[in-house]
Amino acid sequence: MDFEAVVWQAQVRLTKKMVLAKPHLTHYPQTMKEKPVLYIKAGCPWCKEALVFFDQHGVDLTVKDVNRESDAMMQMVEISGQTKTPTFEFGDFVVADFDTDEFMAELDEFPEVRIQLGIGDDET
Repeated sequence: MDFEAVVWQAQVRLTKKMVLAKPHLTHYPQTMKEKPVLYIKAGCPWCKEALVFFDQHGVDLTVKDVNRESDAMMQMVEISGQTKTPTFEFGDFVVADFDTDEFMAELDEFPEVRIQLGIGDDET
């Protein structure tokens, strides 16, 4: 399966979850105002891994391909100071150029973000 198909399927599954989920069953507390953003590049194996990871954990994302959206590239550089992907942004919590193990290690430092994302301690 090519990268674009994986991205499309992840977005479709996330959209379906949003539409079908009842508000009290979602992973996000009512205080969450914005969805996390995942900046990606087509063909990036770490981006594909990140998309699968967030899909498996039910994290509803806004996915921005920085090669296709120049504004997204500028936003990513502004928030992270670099051009590598994947880059994850959720409020002030930013993780740049990561694999899923590095992301989980960073989440361990910010348990409140982990709770807001709905990723439990036993999930990896």
